[in-house]
Amino acid sequence: MLQKDFIWSGKNPKIKHSTLIGDYSDGGLKDVDIKAKLKSLKLSWIKSLYSDDFHPWKNIPLKLIELKFKQNISYPNIKITPPSVFPVFYKQMIMYWSELCQTPLTVESVLMQPIWYNQFILVNNSPISKLYPFILFISDIIDANGAVLNWENFKNKFDLENKDFFRWRQMVSAIPSEWKQKILSHAPLEQPVLQHTLQLTRPLPLVKLSSKQLYLLLLRKIKKCPTSQSKISNLLSDQNLKWDELYVFGRKISIDSYSRMFYYKCTQNILFLNNVLFKMRFVNSPLCSYCHLANETIIHLFNDCPLIKNLWNNLNAAFPGIELPPLTPKSAYFGFHPLKDSLINHIHLIFRIAVYKNRISETCSISYIKNKIFQIKNLEENLTYLDANAKQVNQNKWSRIL
Repeated sequence: MLQKDFIWSGKNPKIKHSTLIGDYSDGGLKDVDIKAKLKSLKLSWIKSLYSDDFHPWKNIPLKLIELKFKQNISYPNIKITPPSVFPVFYKQMIMYWSELCQTPLTVESVLMQPIWYNQFILVNNSPISKLYPFILFISDIIDANGAVLNWENFKNKFDLENKDFFRWRQMVSAIPSEWKQKILSHAPLEQPVLQHTLQLTRPLPLVKLSSKQLYLLLLRKIKKCPTSQSKISNLLSDQNLKWDELYVFGRKISIDSYSRMFYYKCTQNILFLNNVLFKMRFVNSPLCSYCHLANETIIHLFNDCPLIKNLWNNLNAAFPGIELPPLTPKSAYFGFHPLKDSLINHIHLIFRIAVYKNRISETCSISYIKNKIFQIKNLEENLTYLDANAKQVNQNKWSRIL
């Protein structure tokens, strides 16, 4: 709550926290999820717990795990309710590990799945407890052709008795049918399965599990794409927008924070204009601040308004060495993507900012826009002063404006 109040100044959030924590290409701002960060810090102790170095503190948790489970438990999709005798810290560590669950996507990741305590291998909607006194993986119970071992072969392989048949039957029936189908015609793994978790198709051994890596794995479970995607797609009648490129486009064409944030607000459809402000009773009319002919929306203000279109055409004449493209409904949100000309896109972004900021006065002049362009040009020169590479890139971008 404190974090939300700080970001939104005590007002109602305009973007969900589950969106803000995403990467820039996901439509987020890399906001920190404090709960996930604390969980990742605790989970990072698993790496130390199973490292080869000896430390006295390891005795208690490793002994408790061995007494209770008779095996290591840091495998993918393990879900265990720790006993009450476990110290609180290790209880939390075990419970947080289960939050890293992921459906195995490849044959190899299916073969490496543990059978006991697996969240996807269920009996009566609960993971199977340890039916036999040894650890088992999917790879251990298939033949050379990828088929599940029949009872006779399974019994002989693990030296079991006939009384163990129904446990085998229960175990085999609980394995997801899609897993069985996926591993057909694949031989068992030749190497023993080490403790690890999954990152999509890649197994991550414990030795590589830093708190940063664990934090990213936890974020993957809770982050969500912006709800504005469907709204904008419908308005533009385009269901094939390249959102990952569009979200980072503003960061590529500009380095000043105000321009980037204005672009971000447009992509999130949270630029409050008269059409929305009228419904909130903050203004007396939903009509455009300039032409007063239609409701003021992003598409109308930055594309349909005849006065703004004329202003854009006049701006084109003010920079004879630069050919500015015509305005479109898509450019109202995302600029002229996929045009890679950073200068043209940045000029258009500054143009939109100027139009937006002058809505109250109901007029916007070419001289004002040109002045804003040169202000941003000088600002970016100062921002890149100490970085030689960034300075050169910035100079190349602005070289057509004297």
